Amino acid sequence: MKFTAIKPHDKKLVLIETDSLSVAEASVGLVSTKVDHGVLWRKEEIGVGLGYVMYEYALFVPTDQQKYASVFGKLIAGNCIVYAFNEIGDTIPVSEDMISEKDIRWLPTLWDVEMAIAHRRVTRPILAVNGEVIWRFPEPREYK
Repeated sequence: MKFTAIKPHDKKLVLIETDSLSVAEASVGLVSTKVDHGVLWRKEEIGVGLGYVMYEYALFVPTDQQKYASVFGKLIAGNCIVYAFNEIGDTIPVSEDMISEKDIRWLPTLWDVEMAIAHRRVTRPILAVNGEVIWRFPEPREYK
């Protein structure tokens, strides 16, 4: 199976070929029980989407200890794995036309992230419960 690793600390996009998503996660230091998944894009007309997985508290890590990237308008913190999925949610190989270097904007500092948000190149991450925003990036938040 083909996956793509986004490594903001190294400013690298890396193709990974391995048997499973959990092996791909481990290859960039992620632990399968401590991750969150998101969707980068979904094209219902062709039955394909692109998802990502990163450390569940990556956006809560102090900004001076973290590196970032934006991918299709989403803020990525730390290493992540990009995977493709079909219309029923099964993981399928990532193809070269789904994601490339041109889709990534490296954001090494908080200032770079804030400039990308100000220029609407990336959406500011929030945490909301029942429509009420309880956290906005980069506000401090306890994590474990």
